[in-house]
Amino acid sequence: MIKDLKAQAEKAVNEVNFRYSKGMKFFLEDLMAVQVCLNETNFLSFKGYLSNKLQNEKIAVTTWINGKKGFMKK
Repeated sequence: MIKDLKAQAEKAVNEVNFRYSKGMKFFLEDLMAVQVCLNETNFLSFKGYLSNKLQNEKIAVTTWINGKKGFMKK
């Protein structure tokens, strides 16, 4: 179980800002901060929270990559 969703999401946001330049596409599962949480019971809640955070803070927008939902860094 992820004990602090907000802190883990903040780590993921920092990783996106550090690793990706404007226009680069990625999947949430590509992020190390997300990979460590894949098998946790509240992973879907975390994934939704992170997705909303990336979009609301205008860090990334959703896009389709080979038929799968991904993100593009703004």
